[in-house]
This record gives sequence, C-alpha cells and structure tokens, in this order.
Amino acid sequence: MALIASSAFLISVSDIKLHLNIGTSGPDGWLDKAVSSVTKRIETFCRRTFIATQYTEFHDGNGRRGFVYVDNPPIVAIDELNDDVNRDFGNSTAFASTEFVSYDDEGRIELLNQSDLIPAGLQTGVVFSQGQQNIKIVYTGGFADVPEDIRMGAAEWISKLYHRRDRKRWGQSGSSKGDTSINYESIGFMPDDVKEFVSPYRIVKRLEKIGRGSFSSFRGID
Repeated sequence: MALIASSAFLISVSDIKLHLNIGTSGPDGWLDKAVSSVTKRIETFCRRTFIATQYTEFHDGNGRRGFVYVDNPPIVAIDELNDDVNRDFGNSTAFASTEFVSYDDEGRIELLNQSDLIPAGLQTGVVFSQGQQNIKIVYTGGFADVPEDIRMGAAEWISKLYHRRDRKRWGQSGSSKGDTSINYESIGFMPDDVKEFVSPYRIVKRLEKIGRGSFSSFRGID
C-alpha cells in the first residue's frame, strides 16, 4: 500500500523508525497513518500549521488599531498587505513595504506612521479601517525546519501508540481482577509528557486594552 507521508508531516516515517529502532518495512503503513494522525492532532492543539506555507488571510479591521496578527506565525515573508473596505484589494489600497513592520516570531504586523510633516507630539497612530474582512494579508508563515521540541513530542506520542497498538487498551483508565488493580494510560488524548513538548508553541487568545473602556482580542504565543 502506498504511503501517504508528505513533507507537511511533523516527522518522517524513517525518523520514527530510527526513534523506535525498527529495521523492517513491515509497520511502515501503520506508522504512516500514525504520523498523519499525530500531526493533525498536534497542529489542532497548537492552533497552527508548522511547515512554512504561503497563506492568504482576511481579517476584520475595527478602525482603532494599527496592528494585526496572522494565523500561522512565525512570518517568513509578506507579499501583500491591503486594507480595502470595498474588498477590491487593488494596488491603490495596498501598503508599501516601507509602511509597515513585522514582528516575525509573534506573527504581528504593525502599520508605521509615515508623516514627516506633523510634529511627533501631534501625530496619531495609523490604524486599519473598520470593516468586515477588509484586511488582506498574503504571506509565508511557519518553520523551514520543524522545531525539535515538536518533533520529539510527535515521536513520543507515536511511540506510545506503537507499543500499545496490539494491547487493545484504548481509552481504558483501569481494570481490576480480584485484589489486583491495573491502570492504563489513555493515549487517545494527548499524553501529558507530549503536552510539555508542544505547549510552548500553542497559539492562545489574549486581551489587550485599546482605549478607554474598549478591549480587543488578539493572538499571541503562550
């Protein structure tokens, strides 16, 4: 059976076999599916895709802030930043690369004040227009190389699945026979030690105060 492994997976089948000290091709099909499943589960938990890919995203502007967070940090390159309430996104509403700055690791893009004629004390911040899906961002986001912590977390989870695949204890928290009680680790959910590897890369929602009495949620890295 042909493998489904792809470059979008967090770890390759060959690396998993090295981790598990497997020297035969017998379990390749099973490992391939496990890598696919664990990749999806870790990325769902972390709310991000790790492999560097080009994205086109649309975000709402609220007319009060001049920054926006992309969904798949870190930022590798920004091809287009556009703010158009009519959603035509032509050249006239696109920002030049000199009109914004990106904080790549946190995935934040911030508009710059371009006026050299207004005294600094009188300048007001440049903000995105208020609208629905009026901010268009075309960018490459993610990692050229998957962080080693993420790879290790994926390897550990797959290792647990591999060693338990024939024991038929999925989701079972415990059993008893006579005076003997046996507890089994449930690995249908992400194991705690795997969480320790991947949690630092999880994108979470936070709140930041914009103005008096107003708040807005944005994405950050936990």
